[in-house]
Amino acid sequence: MTTDRDKSRQDEPLAGEHEPSTAGSSGLRENILLLSGVGLVLLAVAMALSNILA
Repeated sequence: MTTDRDKSRQDEPLAGEHEPSTAGSSGLRENILLLSGVGLVLLAVAMALSNILA
């Protein structure tokens, strides 16, 4: 019986599992995503209003 030392067949850990995220960086990322989503909604409303009023 031989032992297989090839580790390439094992599952690779996901990118998020390599290093734990700190509380500050994840909170900032969530705030940026929230602000960008609100900005996109405001842009869509502004474009719709400009089409209606033109």
